[in-house]
Amino acid sequence: MISTITDKTLVLSTAEADRWNHILTSFPVALQDIHLTPAYHQLYEKNGDGEARLFVYSSKDNIYINSHLIRPVDAQWAGAGYFDIETPYGYGGPVSTTEDKAFLLQATNAFSDYCKEQKIISEFVRFHPLLRNYRFVPAGGRMKVIPLRDYLTVNLQQSKEELEMKYLPKNRTVLRKAEKEGVHVIEDKATTQFDTFKNIYLSKMSELGATSTYFFSEPYFRELRKLIQRHGRLLIAIGPQGVEGGAVFLYMGNWAHYFLAAVTNEGRKHGAGNLLLHEGINWARTQGATLMHIGGGVTADPKDPLLLFKQCFTSDQVPFHIGKSIHNEEVYREACDKWDRHFAPHAEKFSAILQRYHFKEKDLLG
Repeated sequence: MISTITDKTLVLSTAEADRWNHILTSFPVALQDIHLTPAYHQLYEKNGDGEARLFVYSSKDNIYINSHLIRPVDAQWAGAGYFDIETPYGYGGPVSTTEDKAFLLQATNAFSDYCKEQKIISEFVRFHPLLRNYRFVPAGGRMKVIPLRDYLTVNLQQSKEELEMKYLPKNRTVLRKAEKEGVHVIEDKATTQFDTFKNIYLSKMSELGATSTYFFSEPYFRELRKLIQRHGRLLIAIGPQGVEGGAVFLYMGNWAHYFLAAVTNEGRKHGAGNLLLHEGINWARTQGATLMHIGGGVTADPKDPLLLFKQCFTSDQVPFHIGKSIHNEEVYREACDKWDRHFAPHAEKFSAILQRYHFKEKDLLG
């Protein structure tokens, strides 16, 4: 349902996917990405992370959008009827057809009015490292933009041979070993092996002791399967004894993403993970994407094992930023103060987390 605030402003839900997509595809292709689509946001609606919204502000020939999830704040901390917003797992936030300061200030003021109307107390943004959409945040506004660390990318505007020349020698050795061990990768266009991949992924997350963020729900995985069929590919690594792992790659316009991946213990021994990313890079190149985002490590540690694995393929980097904004200082401070008193032993550790009042007892363990 469309909620019209002014003649320049509207808000769309995923129920209005056609209009959402129409607005998104009116932007230059370099500003379009799968993370901004209603289909991507619907993954996280199904996962129970909030309700997806696309805020739209337009003036003359310029358009500003802000995609996000809105979710209630527990009345225990803030009182009844308050909400906050964040971008989905991955990236989102503001995108504009112009960097004109006057227009961006008008648009962000309109967005602030929307937040007041919706009783939104705070906003957390993971800016898109390829779109560099932190540049659409005007100086002097509510949003504080914070650089975190660099993420890795692969330049796909090269031949297969040129790409492989940039691999670390040990990576090329692992790839040869995988093929020698009889491992090969198939494109599962019909996603017939999706459940097998899902089970390997969830098993691996349990084995690694991953946080609850990485344990997606069944409705989430059903939506992901649909999204792969429209905007990506599931690659499956098959070894001598059967399936040894899989990887999901998403793609739209200029940008491709190494999204989810997991291999069995046997697959790890055989180098199946290396072969999956290698084949995924080549798949994205054949789709016409110019750049693949492969991310970083699980932590900021330069020796993070996942980061070291990805560095075997590329050394190209892009900066990653987050954004924090408080839209209702009084209610936000009350919520944080109540949470801090209730979870006093954890208050200092979590003091830098903007929306820590969402954490439950189970989230604080470990």
